Amino acid sequence: MSLLTASKHKHPELGYASDFISVSMAPFIKDIKKKGIKIITNAGGVNPSSCAKALQRVCEEAGIQMNIAVVSGDDLMPKADELKQQGFTDMFSGEWFPENVHSMNAYLGAGPIVRALDMGADVVITGRCVDSSLVLAPLIHQFGWTMDQHDLLAAGSLAGHLIECGPQCNGGIFTDWHKVHDWDNMGYPIIQCGEDGAFVLTKPPNTGGLVSWGTVAEQLMYEIDNPALYFLPDVVCDFSNVQIEELPQDAVIVSGATGNPPSGEYKVSATHLCGYRSTAVATVGGVRAADKGEKTARAILKRCRRIFHQLNLEDFTDANIELLGTEHMYGPHGRKHDTREIMMWLAVTHNQKKALEFFAREVAPAGTGMAPGLCGIVGGRPRVSPVLKLFSFLYPKSNVQVRVSTFRSPVLKLFSFLYPKSNVQVRVSTFRSPVLKLFSFLYPKSNVQVRVSTFRSPVLKLFSFLYPKSNVQVALEMNGAFVENYSAPSTPTKDYLKQAYPPTNGKGQETTDNLPVGDCVFRLEDLAFTRSGDKGNNANVGVIARHPVYLPFIRRALTAEAVEQYFAHLFENTDGDNVERFEAPGINAMNFVLHKVLGGGGIASLRSDPQGKALGQMLLDFEITGVPDLPNLAKNVP
Repeated sequence: MSLLTASKHKHPELGYASDFISVSMAPFIKDIKKKGIKIITNAGGVNPSSCAKALQRVCEEAGIQMNIAVVSGDDLMPKADELKQQGFTDMFSGEWFPENVHSMNAYLGAGPIVRALDMGADVVITGRCVDSSLVLAPLIHQFGWTMDQHDLLAAGSLAGHLIECGPQCNGGIFTDWHKVHDWDNMGYPIIQCGEDGAFVLTKPPNTGGLVSWGTVAEQLMYEIDNPALYFLPDVVCDFSNVQIEELPQDAVIVSGATGNPPSGEYKVSATHLCGYRSTAVATVGGVRAADKGEKTARAILKRCRRIFHQLNLEDFTDANIELLGTEHMYGPHGRKHDTREIMMWLAVTHNQKKALEFFAREVAPAGTGMAPGLCGIVGGRPRVSPVLKLFSFLYPKSNVQVRVSTFRSPVLKLFSFLYPKSNVQVRVSTFRSPVLKLFSFLYPKSNVQVRVSTFRSPVLKLFSFLYPKSNVQVALEMNGAFVENYSAPSTPTKDYLKQAYPPTNGKGQETTDNLPVGDCVFRLEDLAFTRSGDKGNNANVGVIARHPVYLPFIRRALTAEAVEQYFAHLFENTDGDNVERFEAPGINAMNFVLHKVLGGGGIASLRSDPQGKALGQMLLDFEITGVPDLPNLAKNVP
């Protein structure tokens, strides 16, 4: 959203995902109209009205008419000064409301999309909303579910949660990746939902990928906190007892989600400027490649700091050196330190663009004055980019005015007649690219004026908080005309729910006290699937036992404390209590939430894995020791 905001600042008619118009809609618009397909998209970004107008032009050019609805009201930038005065703090870090807010959007729900569909919209374009609402809304519209049928809303939200990342539930990034074929033709997921909320998840025939109990269970655990408390604008979902049943030919049945009333607040995510960043990546080959890479990186930093001192510039606000190829991200668990080729990753931040412009220029000299074997700076001179930091908070729904607007394309009819050829002037124009050949000669250096220009952008950080739903005005427009404001249902605070579903953390678990012991040792990968993702500066790692017999043994070994020790080298805080563990017994799973583990998270992080995508893979090497022959035990259990 921050990138779309920057785009809109430069060009007021932009700020939406233009590929949605040119790639997804324009080539197929007549077929979409002919087959009566409804389209719901959050491609509107920070300018859904402009997105709708662009689609309207496509319809006009195709000679068809479509009812195009727009949901707006998520953009809270007009309230930035007011919210700052109200003293909101970040819901994760506790930081105070930032000074330089770049973008600020409330996550809307399915309600206004349903209203647009009820009013006859063929296409609904939204700004910021929770991804799952794009699936929940048509189910509410089709089946006539009401907003107080929380179990059904949870089921529809689960369907949306599973497919919101495309083929990730169809074998994408699956632990058993070697069992997934035809990556070049991955099938995207299809949901076939019944009125009772149970649904089949499958994919188109003759496509790549894999739909199985494991692929879908992994995706269920992706980027969530407590599986029993998945907060959405329309419902608080409980996914802890969801059941997944495999069907033949790449399909599963999913059921068992339940729900509670939603809170009266929207989650709001704001980005704010937090300096600038630049990253240099270079290949280093030869004996002692890691030593050469580290010495090169430190020399570049030392040289830049000397320049900063001479120019009265501050030091870097942060610097991160990684030697990719040495298992650097594994920390003390790394095994490969004598590799003969590595990628030197050097990422830095600074409060001033000027300082990082010097850094960007000082990387290339390493190729001639530092380590032998430095054979390629990836992407050329490093770019300087903005650090956008996330700030999240909760905001009353009643303060958000949601609007639905519609844009109707005029119907263009064909009118034909005969006209004399002699009155028609025909011109043929050609546009040919010239053939350029290389011509070389010597020219006096004194006649050549050399200029170095740099184009840099700032670092923006994300800030999130909760805001009362009643304070957010959500508007509906249809065919360019304002229709109504949407008011989200408001309910009491969510604190009672958190008390009802605390983390287990693996301390004092009675269920593991009487487990048998043995002499076997297993890697976690032998016994479980894993899937990891991010939420700001936090990450989650879902661990799903491959067989119910394995779960108590995994639970006994893989406590919150054990996971924190395993990833100790990645946490900002070293005082403990950085990890929470939650249970999802329906799929034999546990979910670990790791706090402040991503170095800032997203584009605010200087790490090569800023979103924690590799954490699940790293945990697969965790050893489960002192257990019986578990596969043998599993054979004797139906």
